[in-house]
Amino acid sequence: MSIFPSRTTEQKYLDEHKLNLGADMADEILLDIHNRVANITFNRPDQHNAIAYEGWLRLIDIVNQIKLDPDIRVVVFTGAGSRSFSAGADIKDFDSHRYDSASSKVYSEAFDGALDEIETLSMPTISKIRGICVGGGCELSMATDIRIASEDS
Repeated sequence: MSIFPSRTTEQKYLDEHKLNLGADMADEILLDIHNRVANITFNRPDQHNAIAYEGWLRLIDIVNQIKLDPDIRVVVFTGAGSRSFSAGADIKDFDSHRYDSASSKVYSEAFDGALDEIETLSMPTISKIRGICVGGGCELSMATDIRIASEDS
C-alpha cells in the first residue's frame, strides 16, 4: 500500500527527488525475523538513529511485509547502539523534502503513513528504548502497544 494516490504520483516524486529505496535504506532500517519475532532496528547510531524521508517509506514497506507473514507473533522496534532509540526525523532532509507546503505535505504523508501502518499491526508491538527518544522517535514509540525504556532513557 502506498501513501500516494497513484503509482504515477509516487514515481514522479521519487524521480524528482532522486530517491533510492534500495541498499542504502536496507542498511539504515534492518528487519530480522527469528523465532516468530520481527525485530526492526533503526541503524544510524552516528545520527542518533534519525529516520530520513526514504526511511519512513522503507518502514511502510517493512510493516506491510510483516503483515503478510502469518508466522510473526510480535514486532520489536529498537535503535542500534547504546545512545539512542531514535531522534525521529532526520533534519538534514528538511531543506530537500520540507521546503514548501506541498513538499511538507508529502513528507508528512510518509511519516504519518509509517505510524498508521505500525498502529494497524494485528500482533503486539514493542518499543525497546535505550537512550534518546525524541520527536518523531517518541511518536513512533507511542504508535506501538508497549514501551520498555532503560533507566538512562
